[in-house]
Amino acid sequence: MNILPWHKGNWEELFTVTEKLPHALVLYGPCNSGIDIFTLEASKSLVCRNHNETEVYCNTCQDCNWFDSNSHPDIFFVGATRIDEGTSSNNISIDLIRELKVFFELTPHQQHGKKVAVIFNAHRMNLSSSNALLKILEEPPGESIIILTTSDLSMLLPTIKSRSRLISFSNPNLEEAKEYLGVANKQELLPFINLYAGNPLALLNDHLNYPLLAEIIHCLQQGKKFDSSNINPNWFVNGFPWLINLIQKWAYEILLSKLTHQQFYFPAEQSKIADLASMANISNLLRFQKKLNDLKLYASSPINKEINLDIIFIDYRKIFI
Repeated sequence: MNILPWHKGNWEELFTVTEKLPHALVLYGPCNSGIDIFTLEASKSLVCRNHNETEVYCNTCQDCNWFDSNSHPDIFFVGATRIDEGTSSNNISIDLIRELKVFFELTPHQQHGKKVAVIFNAHRMNLSSSNALLKILEEPPGESIIILTTSDLSMLLPTIKSRSRLISFSNPNLEEAKEYLGVANKQELLPFINLYAGNPLALLNDHLNYPLLAEIIHCLQQGKKFDSSNINPNWFVNGFPWLINLIQKWAYEILLSKLTHQQFYFPAEQSKIADLASMANISNLLRFQKKLNDLKLYASSPINKEINLDIIFIDYRKIFI
């Protein structure tokens, strides 16, 4: 079974209760926290004809084979693909929910079997599709389970949440993250873990950005001596908001070091950040932070990124005396 170590408690919460499973579940938590991985494992267990008392699938029956080939007749997926958690920005239309209704009207292929539907990123439902789903939940078909995943619980209708069991997911703690990176043989990535809010999955998924991160950090280390001609067009490859967010965390790290002699986001750069903090003017540093906050509000708008980044680094150099 492919359950992440920090989700074992969630699995026990779902499958070791004595009462019957509800018709609807809402699994919610941060993006890239592994909810979709958990959901697929749970879905496979629910349709497996040989699952054991803790709802672990056998991985050998016809149901498991159908599931693995994405062809199980009693499984219906809506929303994101089975491998991309939280990456699609398309809305979930009412037509998809209508297809879901038709799916539930069909008899399960296995006697006394369950029909399972999964709506990934359910916060992407619009009002029409949400109301259509609500009608299904008001009169749920027998032996059916609807699983909704979301990274934004507030976007779901209160009436949908009230008709569902809510299960909260979280990122691992630091020790769990370290252990996971060790098992993945990626211990060298640990210095970046706080940049990804302690999320090792997000860290591993973003591995192509590590050389870019190292390049930008090397330039930021130069402080007052930074030369704007070193700006690489590749810095914008992840979008301007991503770049602003990185610079903002670097500036916050200097501020934290200046005020408390502590650091958070860049532990591998402790010595260099302490040096920059010793040369930083606190007033200029606070002004720089405010400008980054202001810029972040419209960083996704169609603006001249190159000119704005030049201005940012002019102000960045002014921090240091």
